Amino acid sequence: MIIAMSIFGSVGFFSVQTGIPALELVFVRCICATMFLSLAWYVTGSYKSEQWKSKEVLQILFCGLFLVLNWVFLFKSFELTSITIGITIYHLAPVIVLIAGSIFFKEKLTMFALLSVVTCFVGTVLIVGVDASISWTELMSSGLLWAFLAAVCYAFMMMLGKGVQVMSSYTVTFLQTALGIVILLPFVNFTEFGAGIVLIFVGMVLAVRKPATEHSLPEKV
Repeated sequence: MIIAMSIFGSVGFFSVQTGIPALELVFVRCICATMFLSLAWYVTGSYKSEQWKSKEVLQILFCGLFLVLNWVFLFKSFELTSITIGITIYHLAPVIVLIAGSIFFKEKLTMFALLSVVTCFVGTVLIVGVDASISWTELMSSGLLWAFLAAVCYAFMMMLGKGVQVMSSYTVTFLQTALGIVILLPFVNFTEFGAGIVLIFVGMVLAVRKPATEHSLPEKV
């Protein structure tokens, strides 16, 4: 988990270094992850013992949709605001899970959890430095909204993924990133790919992180 989060910490740096727009960067990430994990899935022999369940496959694909949107929004926020602010807002995802869980799943929100939620939001506002007079146009162009949308999508992905128990992390990630390729392909501007080896390296680095964190998601909201 430490290694996985250390790799995640490099996401913003390498994404900025490529100079590639968010959508194209996520597209390459999906391609590299699909190729890398397909190879790992085959080499480890996990594919032999894989159990395919149609209900879980459908659930994984829905998670994949939110995962891809989460990536696009996060990298878009990096284009418009600092990495520190973008990641700070992005880490509101667990807080959103708590709130959504209390609303949709009727899970009891304790006083301690409620105080924690308020503290997280207040702390985020102080770090980001949001002005009450900021206009909608300024908010959109600042990247704050994109980072928040990324957090929302990640939160929904965590909640939807709660019931995935049989299929391996290799299969889960393969299906999600393959779906990402299909979804993003019609919108990709291939003239943007000029970063070459750096772009490929980013995709490989980010692909390694995904299976390591797949089973570290909370089982309960």
